[in-house]
Amino acid sequence: MTDTAPVRRADLPPGPRLPYAVQGLRMLYAPEAFSDSCRRRYGDTYTLGVPRRPVTVWSSDPALARLVTRLPDEASTAAEWNAAAEFLWGPRSPFVVEGEEHRRTRRLVMPVLRGPRVLARREEIGEAARRAAAGWSREGPVRLLEEMRALVLELMVRSVLGPGAGPVSGPGADPLASRVARLTETLRRITLGSLLLPWTRHVPGSAYGRVLRARRELAGCLEAASRARAGEGGGPGLLGDLVRARADGRLAGDALADQLIAFLLGGYATTATALASAFDLLLHHPAALERAEDEAAGGEGGEEGGGPWLEAVVRESLRLSPPAWVFGRVLREPVEFGRWRLPAGAWVAFDVLEMHRRADALAGLGGDPGAFRPERHLARAADGRRCTGAVPSWHVFGGGGRVCPGASFAPFVVRTVLAAVLARVRLRPLRDRPGTLVRESTLLVVRDGVPVTVSDR
Repeated sequence: MTDTAPVRRADLPPGPRLPYAVQGLRMLYAPEAFSDSCRRRYGDTYTLGVPRRPVTVWSSDPALARLVTRLPDEASTAAEWNAAAEFLWGPRSPFVVEGEEHRRTRRLVMPVLRGPRVLARREEIGEAARRAAAGWSREGPVRLLEEMRALVLELMVRSVLGPGAGPVSGPGADPLASRVARLTETLRRITLGSLLLPWTRHVPGSAYGRVLRARRELAGCLEAASRARAGEGGGPGLLGDLVRARADGRLAGDALADQLIAFLLGGYATTATALASAFDLLLHHPAALERAEDEAAGGEGGEEGGGPWLEAVVRESLRLSPPAWVFGRVLREPVEFGRWRLPAGAWVAFDVLEMHRRADALAGLGGDPGAFRPERHLARAADGRRCTGAVPSWHVFGGGGRVCPGASFAPFVVRTVLAAVLARVRLRPLRDRPGTLVRESTLLVVRDGVPVTVSDR
């Protein structure tokens, strides 16, 4: 870990002077209210007192985010930021390793998340979404967040095991796929408690202890599957890729399970959350919904997997409801930012939601950053090219060399599922406005799970 040299308070952005324990409790139980009060009093960047952390700087300033995320590993590390959850990710996880090992393992995962292999799955993803929608109740409310979790979990397990894997539940369920899915969902559901209460690991029934047991079981399951495939040349899916990489020395012998668990947990909950939020925003904007339904049905330039309007919807929903609301770095060298000097050892956390809702967050894509306006992403630049939403102040997927490997895959899945579902069923919301966003660990979810009614087209 990086040590913090003695720091003069005058060198740091101002911040609350409450006792560290009080600040920690307010961040834990009322993060939005606490951050709002700090931002009003101290501005976009302020210093917090966090238990067991020498210096924590909290910011929604995109200039600082660009500065810190572009620093080399020698000056700024995401590995130490993620190390608090190393018991979950594993010591050889891409979230924890850095340098050449991080770059090498990242290259092994990327073929599953972008390029021809992703495009080849368009029909598979669309069919899975249509099949899921066909099974939703027509008699009572359906909570889309729960349904999107079930759908995306199946897609992620198929990404790992290959398209030939059977269903994860129901009649004819594939035993391996079912077990991987069950353990992944267990880890997602109880991770928050395990992160907050590590000292309870030996308390019978504690969340921390259950996470450790579920992770050991999942790692053992994946290792057993890898050994079974080793004599078959690896087989399909990411599991097959990593089995081959381990055989030829591109992957460390003890890293396979860590890579797969990071892939499953890192991609599953975030993509499902993004899908539920996209549906929630779209369903509460009738004109945008009508246009999306028309495109999904094949009109207005529609195509399999969605056209330009659904792409714009996805971009706008990710801007307003980023699934991961915070990311950060630990400084290994001092950083000068304006009149402040952030010391080596400082933790720098970035509030993505607030960053995206700043007045300067749109960079020429229109005004009113708090409004849902997909049409802003259909605008044309002076050279005639369509604006893509690649705005420097946006950090939906983090930034720099540690940007999420799924930065292309997740929007592709969201767009494809939106198109498939809207073409299959008619959804109507059960409330008058978009739901309240709440922070669940590092995720930003709709509090009530997006309740809707479903009817056939």
